[in-house]
Amino acid sequence: MLKKAIICSILVMSLLSCSTVSAATYTVNDNMNNDFIQMMLGFMSTGDVLFFLDGIYTDIYLVVNKTINITANPGGVIFQGDYSYWNPGNNLTGLTINADNVNISNINFTNYYNGILVNGSNNTEIKNTTITDSNNGISINNSNNTEIINTNTNSGISVNNSDNTEISNTNITYAYNTNISVENSNNTIITDTNITESYNSGISINNSNNTEIRNTNIVDSQNNGYYAISVKESNNSYIINTTVSGDESIIDHRPIEIEGSENTHIENTYISNIYSVFSINIFNSNDTYVTNTYVSNSTVEGGLIGIQNSNGNYIINTFISNTLVENPIRIYYSNNNYIINTTTINSTIYGEGGIIIYGGVNNFISNVLIKTQYNGIVIYDGTNTSISNVTIDRIPSEYNDELYYLISNGISIFGSTDTTINSANINNFGQGINFGWENSNALISNSTITNSNYGILIQPWNNQNIRIANNLIANNYIGILIQQASNVTMSSNTYYNNEEDIVIE
Repeated sequence: MLKKAIICSILVMSLLSCSTVSAATYTVNDNMNNDFIQMMLGFMSTGDVLFFLDGIYTDIYLVVNKTINITANPGGVIFQGDYSYWNPGNNLTGLTINADNVNISNINFTNYYNGILVNGSNNTEIKNTTITDSNNGISINNSNNTEIINTNTNSGISVNNSDNTEISNTNITYAYNTNISVENSNNTIITDTNITESYNSGISINNSNNTEIRNTNIVDSQNNGYYAISVKESNNSYIINTTVSGDESIIDHRPIEIEGSENTHIENTYISNIYSVFSINIFNSNDTYVTNTYVSNSTVEGGLIGIQNSNGNYIINTFISNTLVENPIRIYYSNNNYIINTTTINSTIYGEGGIIIYGGVNNFISNVLIKTQYNGIVIYDGTNTSISNVTIDRIPSEYNDELYYLISNGISIFGSTDTTINSANINNFGQGINFGWENSNALISNSTITNSNYGILIQPWNNQNIRIANNLIANNYIGILIQQASNVTMSSNTYYNNEEDIVIE
C-alpha cells in the first residue's frame, strides 16, 4: 500500500484518490510515454479511471487487463501510431482490451493497425471515438455484450466470434476496407449508420444469425463489385430503413445482397440517383421478404430485384419512378415466390421485360402496374405460374417505335405448364398475350386486351390445352390468332372493333 501511495503521489499528477475502497482517478499528460502509462495501469484497481489530458499522444500501444474506465475531454485527445496503408509494417494496436467491464470514451486514434481491439472480453463500452487512417478502426474478437456508440471513422469496425454486439450512431467516410464486418457472431444490432464515399462493402454479415441493421444511409459510394449491405450464410437478419443515394455518374452501386441465408427481412429501402448493377440480389436463399422498395431517378442494369435458386420469397410493394431499368424483377429457377404490388411510373424498362421468370414452380404475380417500351411479363419453363390483377401498358419508344411495337409482348409464355392469367389489362403491344412454344394447360380469364396487333397469339409449336374465357378483346388487328395448337377452347369472350375477331390458320 505504501509503494502504491508513493508512486501515486510522485509520478501521477492530479491523483484524486488512491484508496482501495473507492475508485481513483489517474491523470495522464502527453509528456508521458507508453511504458510509463502502461506501468500506471499495473497499479490501478477495479473501477479506477485513467484520464488523459488534452494532447497528441504518439506511439501509444496500451494493453488493458483490468476493469477500468479510460476517458478524456471530448475532442481533446489523439493517440497517434505509425501505421499507414503504404507502410503497413507496424501492426500494433492503440488499445487492447483483455478485461471485462471496461469503458472507453472520448479517445481518438490515427495511424494504427487496430485503433481498439477488444479481445476475449465482456461488457465493453466504447463511446465517442474518432478513428482514422488505420487498417481497422475497432475490432471485436471472441467477446460478448460490447457497445460501440458514436463512432466516426474511415477505417471500419469488425466483429468476429462475438455475440450481443450493439453498434449505434456510426459515421464512416472514405473507407477502402469493409466498413462494418460481422462474422461468426450472433445477436448483432447495427443502428443509425451513415456511410459516405465508400469503396468497398458497407455492411457485411457472414455466417451470423439474428442480426438487425436499421436506419442505414449510404451516399456516393462506389462498391467495386461488392454490395453496400451483404448477408451471407446467415439466418434471421433484418435490414430495415435503408437509403442508398448519390451521384449517378459513380458506377457500380450495389445496394443489397442476400446469399445462402434463411428468413431475411428487407424493409423500407429507398434507392435514388444512382447507377447500379443489380440492386437487391437474392441467391441460394429462402424465405426472404422484400417489402416497401422505392427506386427513383436512377439507372439500374442487370435487374432491380433478382432471385436465383431461392424459394419461398416475397417481393411486396415495389415502386419504380423516373428510372432507366433493365428487367426490374428476375426470378431464376426458384419456387413458391410471390411478387405483389409492383408499380413503374415514368420509367424506361429495357431488356427482356418488366418481370422475368426462368423455370420454377408455384410462382405468383399479382397487383402489378408495368409501363414498358418492350415486354411486360415473360415466363420460361414455369410450372403453375399465376398472374392476376396486372396492368401492362406499352409506351412509345424514342427509337424505331414501329419495330418495338411489332415485337413487343404484354405477356409471353414459353415451355410452361399450368399457367393462369386472370384479371389482366394489357394495352398497345404487338402481341397482348403470346404463347411461344410447348405450353400446356393455360387459362386466360376475366382480362382486357386492347389496341394490339394480335390480342392473343398462339404460335405453331406444340401448344395445347389452352382455355380463353370471359375476356374483353377490343381494338386489335386480330383478336385471337391460332396458328397451330390442339384443344384450344374459347367461351364467353366479348369482341369489339377488331379487324378480325378470331383467325385459325
